[in-house]
Amino acid sequence: MAAAAKPDIGHTGALGGLDPASTEARIGLAWRELRRGSAQQAMRDRLYGDLLEPAQVDALDVVMSTGGCRMAELADALRVDRSTATRAIDRLAAAGMVARENATGDGRGVQVVATAAGVELYDELSQRRRTMLFAVLEHFDEDERGRLAELLERLVDGVDRYSDRSP
Repeated sequence: MAAAAKPDIGHTGALGGLDPASTEARIGLAWRELRRGSAQQAMRDRLYGDLLEPAQVDALDVVMSTGGCRMAELADALRVDRSTATRAIDRLAAAGMVARENATGDGRGVQVVATAAGVELYDELSQRRRTMLFAVLEHFDEDERGRLAELLERLVDGVDRYSDRSP
């Protein structure tokens, strides 16, 4: 399979003087392009439209995957502080996507659960994400997809390990 043309990635100085042809520079520049505003905005528009913000989608994803969770669990899963998780849930609750209920077995505790509207929206967004993923991966064969998944999982692990060591 022929290599895809490299995007015009602009100035490489942010990579600390790495040789732009080095593997590390190529990875850093590709990562930068993935998170850049215009690419991210276009992807957000296609995936979410004006339905939800990405932080709200992430929060709804955790609520759906857990079947309901406490705010501390949500914050931990999202890797954010509780106030950030609370803001996302406040917005979802105001939109009727989630509800706060008494936690099972603890009258003082509160858990967040998806409403019927939240489940419906989540299903729609999940279908959009699947469509996007299949479109992005259509030019990768099965072995390449498996290797990419393995490498991305290792990348996430490396970022987590680095973050845990950072002040």
